[in-house]
Parts: sequence; structure tokens; C-alpha cells
Amino acid sequence: MNKKVSLAHSLPYTLFLGFGLVRLIYQYSVLNAISEIGRPSSTHAIGYLYLPFDAFVVGVIGLVIGFLFKAIILKVDGRKQVSLRWLIVISAFSVSLLGAFSVFYAYSSVEKYENRNAPQIIINSEKFHKSPVNKEAISIEKTTPAIALWGSAETEENTVSWQGSRIRTVVKDSILVEIISDDVLQTTLDLSGYTYITRLDVLPMSDYLVVLVKLRATSRRSMLYLFNSEFNVVYQEMLERCSGRPHQFIGLVKDGESDKLLIDLCEPFAIWIK
Repeated sequence: MNKKVSLAHSLPYTLFLGFGLVRLIYQYSVLNAISEIGRPSSTHAIGYLYLPFDAFVVGVIGLVIGFLFKAIILKVDGRKQVSLRWLIVISAFSVSLLGAFSVFYAYSSVEKYENRNAPQIIINSEKFHKSPVNKEAISIEKTTPAIALWGSAETEENTVSWQGSRIRTVVKDSILVEIISDDVLQTTLDLSGYTYITRLDVLPMSDYLVVLVKLRATSRRSMLYLFNSEFNVVYQEMLERCSGRPHQFIGLVKDGESDKLLIDLCEPFAIWIK
């Protein structure tokens, strides 16, 4: 183990192994974290099969960097040698340290993502009141249902009428929603920080436009938006869909002088709008 090796010639292969192993540890930790504390997609298992290739590609990057350093070392002191034992110990320590940090960072990132995607009210600037609704009390026949403008086989129209204008939506790259009024772009919803869109329901009310965005099926999440007449978001909530409930329902009920917005994705509730 006291054998001496050339630093210049050993560096490329050392970095190849180091970069590849750290990448492998990080990606494996991400997949495990998603399985343990996240909501895996339907293609989650394929990620494990991709790990060796991903680690190899990153290892090649380390190899290229190593050859660049090798060229520099050869110009400065091409005969420099180091102890093989020292090289192994330093390499193992570095990989262990970076690997431990990778595991921590992977789990922290997934936890942060899950916290952001947890069911929660994000915006409620007009202080709407939310309350649970008894399932038996819901009468779909007495409600004005939303219209599916995207992602539904039953979609027949791509526009709705609201406050004298024709409203249509455009979904781009499955993460952006453009809301257009009379061919004028009013606002864009960016859901890239969450996941991709699978369905879009729109419900025009007297003073508000309701948009319910269904996200990736296995995410069990939908995002609810209420817009005022200036197309500003006055209410936004991340909602949870019950497992085994592929549909989502929103409808409007007149309740005296108030409008009641019914939402049924898991445990039904109403948003009271004065």
C-alpha cells in the first residue's frame, strides 16, 4: 500500500469514479425519498433502471475534468507522485462526505417539494369562508356545473361566456395555462413548480371566474383558482383528491343573496361568496 502512483495519470479515473458514485448516491436517495415521503409517479420505478446510465454520464464529465487537470499537472510537474494509500483514503473520504451531503440534500429537497404541494390555502385576499358539506346534501341537479375546457373526452366547447366576453384557455407544455378574453391574453398560470396538468375545468360566476386544474393523476392534487374581473387571483388553494376518485366536481349553487361554490374531490366543501 506504500506504492507510489502518478497523480496526473490517476486523477482522471479517480474523478470518474468519484463523480459517478456521488451522482448514483444522490439519484438513488431522491428515488427513495419520493417512495417514502412523496407521491411517486406511475413511471417512478423506471428511474431505478436509469441510475447506472445517469451515473456513467456524470462520471464521464468527471473524467473530462480529470484530463484537463492532468494536462495542467503535466505542464507544472509531470513527475509528481503520491502514495496509493493516501489517494484511496482521500478519495473514499471525499466520496463519503459528498455522499452524505447528497442524501441529506435529496431528502430535504423532496420534503420541501411535498410541503409546497401539501393541501393548503395559498391566497385568500377577499376572505372567502370555507366550510365542509355533507355528501348527502349535495344535489348535482341543483348546481351549475363547471365546463371542462381541456383534458376531458366530453369536452365539446373550448370557450365559456363571462361578463360579456368569451373566455378560452390554452395549455402549453402541460404546465402553463393561458387565460384569454376575447383573444386578449389576460394572465398565465405557471404550475411548473408542482407537476403537469391533466384536466382543466372552468366555472363562470357573476363576479368571479373559477378555474380548477387537475394535476398528475398519481399526485392526487388539484389547484383551485378564483379570479376577479381584472383577472387577479383572489383565491388559490391546493386541494387533495381521494385515491380512487378520478373525477373532480365543482358547481355553483345560489343560496339566497350568496353564491355557494361546491367542491367535491375528496371530502366535499363549500366556499361562501358574499
